[in-house]
Order: sequence, then C-alpha cells, then structure tokens
Amino acid sequence: PVGGVLWLLLVVAGAVTAGQHWDELTGNLLDRLLGTQGLLAMALCYPVLKILHELGHGWMAKRFGCEVREMGVMLLVMIPVPYVDASASAALRNKWQRAAVAFAGIAVELGLAAAATLVWAAAEPGLLRAVAFNVMVIGSLSTLVVNGNPLLRFDGYYVLSDVLEVPNLAQRGSQFWGYVLNRFVLGVPNLRPSSATMRERFIFALYTPAALAYRLSVSAGIALYVATHYFILGVALAVVMLATTVAWPVLRTIGRIVASPLYARCRARATGLTFAGGRVRAVRHRSRRASAGGCPAGRVGLSLGGRAAGGRAGAGGRAAREVRDGVGDGSDRRCSYRVRAVAAGGRLEPRAAAASAHDGHG
Repeated sequence: PVGGVLWLLLVVAGAVTAGQHWDELTGNLLDRLLGTQGLLAMALCYPVLKILHELGHGWMAKRFGCEVREMGVMLLVMIPVPYVDASASAALRNKWQRAAVAFAGIAVELGLAAAATLVWAAAEPGLLRAVAFNVMVIGSLSTLVVNGNPLLRFDGYYVLSDVLEVPNLAQRGSQFWGYVLNRFVLGVPNLRPSSATMRERFIFALYTPAALAYRLSVSAGIALYVATHYFILGVALAVVMLATTVAWPVLRTIGRIVASPLYARCRARATGLTFAGGRVRAVRHRSRRASAGGCPAGRVGLSLGGRAAGGRAGAGGRAAREVRDGVGDGSDRRCSYRVRAVAAGGRLEPRAAAASAHDGHG
C-alpha cells in the first residue's frame, strides 16, 4: 500500500509538471522523435525501459508466489526485445492479483515517465534532458496509446480481462460475433449459440467492434502520417494494411464459404455479403463441437492438455482435468482462472510476457 501511494504521488506530480510545460513538450513532437538524434536516443533508452518493464512483471508474479521460469531476449522483426515468462500468474485465483501482475509493467513505465518528466523540467538543455525526454515519451505515450490500451492485446487487455473475469475475451468476442453474423446476417440454420452469460455477451458486443475500430484507426493514422513525410513509404504501408486487415480476411472467408457444406443453402448470399462488408468473418460451425468454447464434445478436458518439462502435467493440464472430472464448469467464481478458461473458451490465451514493438504482456 505504501509503495502504491508513493507511485501514485509520483505519477500525479509528473502529470502536473507535463501539463505546466505542455506546449513545450508537444511542439513539433513527432519531428523531434523521428529525427536522427531522436531515433538514436530512443534506440538507447527503449531496451533499458523495456527490461525494467519486464522485471516489473516478474517481481509482481514472484510477490504472489508464482514461479518465473524464464527471462531473456527475443528477436521481433529483427529487433531484440526482452521478455519474462509470467504465465504462472494465470493460475492465481484472486483476479486482482492477476490484474496486478499484468499492470506491473505499465506501472513501471508510467513511474519512470513521471520521474523523467520531473528531471526534464529541472535539467538544462543537454544530454540528460534529451534522455529524460525520450524516457518520458516512451514510458507515457506508448503505454497509454498501445501497451496500456485494453483494445489491443497487450498488458491493458489482460488487466481488463482479469478484472471483468472474462477469460479469452478477444477470442470469445470474435466467436460471438461470428455466430451473430452467421445466424442473423448470412442466415445459416441450426447453429448452436455459445454458452456465454448475458453479461459476457454484452461485453463481447461492445468490446470486439471497439477493438477492431481502434486497430484500424491506429493503422490508418500511422499510414497517413508517414505518407505526409515519405509518400512512397506511406502508400506502401497503406497497401500492406489494406491487404492484411481487409483483403486477406475477405479471401479467407470466401474460401471457407466455398469449401464448407454449412453454407450450401446460402453460399451466394454469404459470398456477396462478404464482398460488401469487407470484414465479415464466416466462422465454420461443426455440429460436434460443444457449446462451451468450441472444443469437441466430450473433450473439454483435453483442450489444455500437455505436459510440462520433466513429464509432469502442467497447470493447464490440471485445470483441464478439473473440468473433465466435474470439479467446476467455470461458473463458480471459486474455480481457478484456468478452469474457467477451459470451460468458457477452450484454450487459455498465452501469458508469456513477451515485449512486442510496443511491448506485450504475458
């Protein structure tokens, strides 16, 4: 509690200082960041900041008694980024403890950004002020826009999923909208609705469209900004964005419609609506799948199977056996988070805290 209060006071002090110098901070911001000196300073500051970010995840997981089996550096788009395997935190029964592990990296970066803001405001122009400026931007802007935003599947997403107690929020939201589109737009008969509660369906109905709209708007904004400075590069980026977010999903959906007998009665309509909507995702239905998360009927207990190193069944396998043997169906809040994930979503989303371009959480 004392540490949390001190952290909050530091963040508030940094935010107030940033507000007092807002015009100076934001004036010509992107040009300063994307200039040669700005990119060099960012390249030096970013790895250090992300290492501390990942150590925050690991420390918080250890604080709640979880094992942190691995940490290191991985290559992401040929860029070395640190990671910490904090996946054991998914087995914590207390949702606030799971959320705290997910939030720890965000807290570290915001705290460093706040401290850097105070240093930047007090320092004279020079190397120290330049480093403080970059730490402040990386720790605040990237955290608030990307890593801490629950609409992207990074740390903020896991915090939201834990607090709402909705395992596999993004995956199950996509499945819910796939059912809605198949049943009510494409007119596919005899579909079995999901076992989600009314509360969960309400969350899915809001979250999935908002996440899609945010991802598209961020991608479009980046492409437009790049195009204003480097036209050819911006156009190429826009083409890649359209290909990955529109063209490929449409072609993949049409392929499913053509191949699946499910759409035999409405194939022409489904194909036309897929072209018209551009983002209609037809989800193949298998009559043998159970309503709980799309696992084959009678095999819910195998969806998280597998063994950990040394031949021992891992936490996922234990959770799967609990569901299979009738310990819980996920509705009991006393069940572990992994048990509810098996019952509701079939497969728990990976929680290895791997940093991405703007750092992801595990």
